[in-house]
Amino acid sequence: MRGASLDVSGFLTEKWQVLSGYTYLDGEVVDAATGAAPAGSSLTDAPAHNASVWTTYQLSERFMIGGGARYLSQRLAKNSPPVKVVDSYWTADAMVEYRLSNNLLIKFNLTNVSDEFYIDQLHPWHVVPGPGLTGVLAVNTVF
Repeated sequence: MRGASLDVSGFLTEKWQVLSGYTYLDGEVVDAATGAAPAGSSLTDAPAHNASVWTTYQLSERFMIGGGARYLSQRLAKNSPPVKVVDSYWTADAMVEYRLSNNLLIKFNLTNVSDEFYIDQLHPWHVVPGPGLTGVLAVNTVF
């Protein structure tokens, strides 16, 4: 498999942080058994493009917000005839965090805020959809 990965992260201001990444993969079968996908075929579940960005902003000493997006290009669920392809997708997430005290914070995360239908897990004869809009409320201790 050939590819490249680039990650960029840092603070744009004292209160604004950005984390981002991009991966390019060019995978192919190099040798194959009889009846399997032929040499030169693309690998299963290996998207050519995968990108994500996440950003947080500290609104005050106690209050932080965040959001981001993820992208996965189309993938092969099966690379031998009949070839099965799964579409690319985008999802977006959001977060709100409030520090109740020095050692306690409450956080609310929303994943897949647009309730996008996408395929998360790939298998040769079936696929598993990713979760729809999901909210999680957590109380965390900080040491």
